[in-house]
Amino acid sequence: MRSVLFVINDLRTLTPNQSTAELIAACAQRVAAWVTPTTGFAVTPHGIRVAAWRGGPATEGALERMRATPPTELTLGDLDAVWVRTNPGRALRPPTALLQMLMQVADAGVVVRNTPSGLVRAASKLHLGTLPFGTVPRTWTTEDPTLLGAFLDELGGPAVVKPALGTRGAGVVQVSPEAPNRDEVLAEAVANGPALLQDYLPDAPSGDVRIHVVDGELLEVDGHPCAVRRVPAAGEWRSNVALGGSPQRAALTAVHRDLVAQVGPLLVQQGLWHVGLDVVGDKVVECNVFSPGGLGDASRFEGVDFTTALVDRFLASLRVDLAPT
Repeated sequence: MRSVLFVINDLRTLTPNQSTAELIAACAQRVAAWVTPTTGFAVTPHGIRVAAWRGGPATEGALERMRATPPTELTLGDLDAVWVRTNPGRALRPPTALLQMLMQVADAGVVVRNTPSGLVRAASKLHLGTLPFGTVPRTWTTEDPTLLGAFLDELGGPAVVKPALGTRGAGVVQVSPEAPNRDEVLAEAVANGPALLQDYLPDAPSGDVRIHVVDGELLEVDGHPCAVRRVPAAGEWRSNVALGGSPQRAALTAVHRDLVAQVGPLLVQQGLWHVGLDVVGDKVVECNVFSPGGLGDASRFEGVDFTTALVDRFLASLRVDLAPT
C-alpha cells in the first residue's frame, strides 16, 4: 500500500474546513495518509525518522482522535511521497531548516511535492521576479529605503509596497510619490528585509482571482476551472480573507488562461507542481507555493470535487515517478 506523508505547521491548528485537512481525508481514502508537524523530522545515525499520525476524515472528532493518539515512528522506507502543506506566514520560525531536511528526504529518493528547491526559490515574493516579463506588475525590489524612494519617483504614480516575506496582506500598503509620509512608509516596509514596489493596479478594488495550477496547467474537472474570486471588504482594496475578503465564483477569461499558459511551464521547471496564482486584472501578484487554499470554495461554486481531483493527480504523478522502482 502506498504511503503519503503530509507536512503541516502544527497538529493543533488543523481544522476540518482547511484545504489541507480535506486533502488528507481524500488521500486517506486511497492510500495510507500520514501527518507530521514541521518538528516531526529527526536525523539519526540510522537515517531520517519521522513522528507521524495516521490521517483520516476531515471532521473535528476524527482530528481530535488523531491528536490524542501517540505518534508512529516512520522511516523513509515507509514512504512513497511527501506532500508539503505548511504555511510559513503562520509558522513560529522560518522554514529554512525544514526545507533543508526535506532536501535530504528527496535525496534519499522520496518524492517531495512541491520540491524543496522549488520552495526555497519561491519562499518569498522575490520569486515574482522570475516570471515572464509582462505577467507581473512593474516591480522594483531593494532593502535600501532611499533607493526604494528613488524607485517610487521613477514609477511616477500610485504604487503598492509590500515586504518580500509576509502573508495575509500584512504590511501591504499604498503609497504615492507625493505622499507626505512616503519616507516613513518605505522605511517601515524594509524594516525586516527587502520590499517590493509595484504599480498599483486599478482592478485591485474588484478583487483578485486565485487560480490553481497543477503540473503547469490549469486544474479543471469536467471543464470547470479550479479558481476563486476574492472580493475585498467594504473600504478595503486588499482581498485577503484574513482582512475580510469574501470568496465568490470566478469567471475565468482568456486572459487568465493565457497567464497560466505563460507561467505554467516555468513553474514546472522550478519544481513547483501545485501553485495558487493570485491574479489582479491581467497580472500575477502572488504565487502561493506552500499550501494553496480555496479548493473547498472552488468545489462548492463549480459543483465538482477539486480536492479529490488534485489527490488523483498527485497519486498518478507518483506512478510515473516511482515506475523504475
